[in-house]
Amino acid sequence: MPRYFILLCLVFLVIFALFSKDLSFFQEDIVFEISENSIFSVSGDYYFRNNSAKHIKQLLFYPFPLDTLYGKIIQIKIEDTLDSTKNPLIRFNQKGASFLVEIPPKGAKIYHIFYQQKIKSNQAEYILLTTHNWKESFEVVNYQLITPETMDIIFFSYEPDNFGIFNSKKSISGTKRISCPTEILS
Repeated sequence: MPRYFILLCLVFLVIFALFSKDLSFFQEDIVFEISENSIFSVSGDYYFRNNSAKHIKQLLFYPFPLDTLYGKIIQIKIEDTLDSTKNPLIRFNQKGASFLVEIPPKGAKIYHIFYQQKIKSNQAEYILLTTHNWKESFEVVNYQLITPETMDIIFFSYEPDNFGIFNSKKSISGTKRISCPTEILS
């Protein structure tokens, strides 16, 4: 099995509309998995807060890595974790997905985003420019990377807090507070 170079550049929701100070993106809990058949899966909970006294309804854009190193997006799913009857996904193509965030006054919501993408090389990445675009830090980022036990992880952007092997899968995880980066982390 080829060695996989993991470039974790955490968090990537880029604002599609003009940024509103009333809306905060303050936390993410994310699991990355690379399968034996070179499928890169991202499954994350993204936490948003409405800091205003008015209802917020805002369109956001979630970009996917675009490069010859990656194949097409195989699957995308976006859910409002508090209202399973709504589908916040507005549109998606191979560049990214647009979705609608709706939060009541002074409220908070979690949106779950899952996608899979074929890897054509020995690297996977997750784009982190969000905190820079939002001009605020995350309160917390919880992350986990799961790979086959035989896969070598050559590079990971952050020193993991935990490492283990369970059911022939390697797992590294951690919790970080991410400040406002001005470029992609590597």
